[in-house]
Amino acid sequence: MKPKSLTALFSFLAVSLGSLFFLQTAAAASVVEVSGKDLPALLGQPVAAIRVYASPDGGAAKPIPFQIDEKDAKGQWLMDGPTKTVAVLDPQDVLLFHLDDAGLALQGSALPAASARMELSVSGKFAYAVAEENPGPKSVKSYVGYQAGQDRVSTAFYDIGFSTRQALVQDVLILRNGKAQADVLDRFKVRFNLAIKNFFDFKIEEGDVDARVAGTRVGPIRVIRRVVATKKLGPINVIPKSVTDFLFYPNWVEVPTRIKNPIDGPKFLEDKTRGLSGYDFSSAIYGSVLYASQGGTATLNGVPEAAEQGLGQGAATWWSLTGPAGSLVVGIQNDGKLEQLDIRPTLRVIDDAKQGAPPEGESGQSLVGFDLPYHKIPKGSFLIQVKQVFPWRFEHGRETAYLEEAKSVSAEAIRAL
Repeated sequence: MKPKSLTALFSFLAVSLGSLFFLQTAAAASVVEVSGKDLPALLGQPVAAIRVYASPDGGAAKPIPFQIDEKDAKGQWLMDGPTKTVAVLDPQDVLLFHLDDAGLALQGSALPAASARMELSVSGKFAYAVAEENPGPKSVKSYVGYQAGQDRVSTAFYDIGFSTRQALVQDVLILRNGKAQADVLDRFKVRFNLAIKNFFDFKIEEGDVDARVAGTRVGPIRVIRRVVATKKLGPINVIPKSVTDFLFYPNWVEVPTRIKNPIDGPKFLEDKTRGLSGYDFSSAIYGSVLYASQGGTATLNGVPEAAEQGLGQGAATWWSLTGPAGSLVVGIQNDGKLEQLDIRPTLRVIDDAKQGAPPEGESGQSLVGFDLPYHKIPKGSFLIQVKQVFPWRFEHGRETAYLEEAKSVSAEAIRAL
């Protein structure tokens, strides 16, 4: 029995270490994104006929996971759904694959029969995009999964889920880089306190906002989820209408939000007007340390402390959280027009197990988010971009590097075969 037990143990360790190696290398690797205009031999080819191949060891070419995300003439993502015409690769479309799947250089004769072939090289590795005459099967491997019925995205680095009743409300966040696999999120909150000059004040919570999923685009490399949100008082928009594209990658998420502000803040709003959005964490996050771009640290434990208030001083560009339940880094890129007007997001921390702000799944709050002075924002359209990164091995002091490294890269050389 002992030899069998030892064999089973060593097998288990080998699998575990192999999985850990995969996760670590995947964390350091990148998503490769190639514009359709840079693939001239494939332009006009049916998207359904395109495949991507690579050879990890110089042997036979094997299909690797990829996706083609299409855009319209205005550069907006085309979401999944029935189309009346056969989609072809256009200059504004993009092809994506994971650098981990690229391999050694191949000759054209080693690839399947195709009407067009293009070689893509990145960091000394090669992948081959081909338009096949008789398209073969695609790779079944996937880095990102999406469950439409649960509105939930899962990767090796995180699980993120949204309320099926309110598209704006994220209520699941599991950090796969932690020792304790727990949902650390109570809910994502969006709170407006509007004070109209010489009129009245009113508050709006995320549950009051009219939000809907306007479309998704699902692939093995990333998932795009678009949400449109607004709130009207009669025929009048009282809060900024927003269009948010959630772009879920294997180990990071990009969230660009286009805000159309219907109200000239300096003219119509009092200075007590505020707009706060952020994570209200569950008690599973207790004991985690919070860092901010302005300096300073605090520990989230449901007890309000002076250190938490100190983190909220000055403009914020990122905050990070790390503890037994996992680590994440959240960065924010302000709109250039707001920067010029000296309108910047500030970090807000509310860590008080006795302070309620319903609706909630848990009592109290451990909220970390960004506060914008909406009374200063003029009427107009603005783009604010948030990025969430889930580093496999978190190291404080590298937050800016994590945010900069979490991006897709371009092919360094492209040639037709």
